[in-house]
Amino acid sequence: MTQLTIALILFLAPLAYSPGPGNMFFAANGARFGFRATVPANLGYHAATLVVTIGIGLGFDWISREAPMFLAFSLYAALGEGMTARWRSPDTARFLNLSFAAILAGVAIWMLLA
Repeated sequence: MTQLTIALILFLAPLAYSPGPGNMFFAANGARFGFRATVPANLGYHAATLVVTIGIGLGFDWISREAPMFLAFSLYAALGEGMTARWRSPDTARFLNLSFAAILAGVAIWMLLA
């Protein structure tokens, strides 16, 4: 159990600083409306994430196979699949990875300084 917990934390920690849609949403809303006004959205976002995570952990992932329209991030999967053809060569893949690393580092530094 300890190994699984450590692995989960190591997997999830970078996601907290990634420039994903949730983080961008909260950064933009926090800048526009202030921290207090974004608390309800923050709680709702994390409650939904928790419910989905628990559901998958309990084995309800069959829902996503039976009802593909249920998937919330299908757009990102489609974009990722489309990018695969463009970024397939080692040189372009390296450029993409370095770009994502720079963005991730920039967001982490920004959060530390903010």
